[in-house]
Amino acid sequence: MAGRHARATRAWQTLAILGFTLAILQTTPAFGQSSNAPRVSCVANAAGDRWICETGQDVTRADPRIMSSRADNAVVASTPTDRIGNNNPARLDWVAREAMTPAQRAALPDDCCGGFIDPQAESVLRSSTNTDKSNRLADEDSPTITTQFISSDGLSQRAASSIDLRGEVTVVQGARTITNRGTETSAQTTLDRDANTVSLRGDIAFREPGVLLRGNEALIDSNSGRNTVDAAHYVLHSSGIHGAAKTIDYDSETGLIMLENGEFSRCEPGNEFWVLRANAFELDQAIGRGRAKAMSLRIRDIPIFYCPGTVQFPIGDQRLSGLLPPSIGSSRTGGVDIEVPYYLNLAPQMDATLSPRLLSDRGVMLGAEFRYLAKTSMNTLNASYLGGDKFFDPATVDTLGSESPSQENRW
Repeated sequence: MAGRHARATRAWQTLAILGFTLAILQTTPAFGQSSNAPRVSCVANAAGDRWICETGQDVTRADPRIMSSRADNAVVASTPTDRIGNNNPARLDWVAREAMTPAQRAALPDDCCGGFIDPQAESVLRSSTNTDKSNRLADEDSPTITTQFISSDGLSQRAASSIDLRGEVTVVQGARTITNRGTETSAQTTLDRDANTVSLRGDIAFREPGVLLRGNEALIDSNSGRNTVDAAHYVLHSSGIHGAAKTIDYDSETGLIMLENGEFSRCEPGNEFWVLRANAFELDQAIGRGRAKAMSLRIRDIPIFYCPGTVQFPIGDQRLSGLLPPSIGSSRTGGVDIEVPYYLNLAPQMDATLSPRLLSDRGVMLGAEFRYLAKTSMNTLNASYLGGDKFFDPATVDTLGSESPSQENRW
């Protein structure tokens, strides 16, 4: 009898703790909810033996703007009508040049038509000086991340540690924000306090500073730091990298991103000039290196290069051996000109670049550049070879005014 009484007491204590977490949210604005969405707030009663829930409309709503790392930068965020499968650039935090503030445009290279603006940057900057440690992902004195949540259409509790949230939901874990937009029937969010996980199905946006993941299913594991999103799009704001994948695994602790059947590009979303596609990607932000297995390079969705093995490439400013962005052009004498350079980081003071090049009206050319930096000089050696020049015409090579080159095979 005493044992049953003790178990009952522990169960009600658990309910009281969950109720206290919900009570905290009464002062937390909702992220991404429409202005007329209901909100449910639940607290445990004084005895801790039942819930007291209220639904109301008098809730302070979040500002419908997103802030970049500069205090004066603001752009319109995506609306709740945006849905799964819609890779509208605004849903990926893309801001066109004409929509940027003067400060943002000044920091943008002249040849860029826009950029990715991180809405978390300013909030993280504020929380870094905030003494309330619950606003951070974790710290030395408080390793446990406080989970807060808001549900527009109510909740139900299956067990002492498991809560189902319906409709549009916002989950806040320190500097991490997870939103699930949808109706009561199309969206589902489950929080498991014992396992410290959040599982979601709907229109999901996962945010950490510098990272955005979108998809229709997700599992967030705060204990392991591993986050899995299915049917996903991703953005790395600082490097301008984005793409899509069947499944994305993201490790919050190391910043490692794993893509299954994924894409990689630095072009404007929705108007990608070049894209890398591969069966598997590994993007290691810590060392600025990416790896791709069974990779193809596509220009305007036309495959021009394929490697069945593993290829590595840089994803930051570090010097790493790997593929460089391709270039494409055309000329009257050469036709379509496509070049895919491969960079070799030989040593801190020397490097080389091999550049296979296709000239549609001339043939295949191989170019090479070697650079060496000495104490008092910088040395560069360039060489290229064009074999079997299609433009060579032996019948007119000796004719005055002929455009034919003097040799078929030329260095």
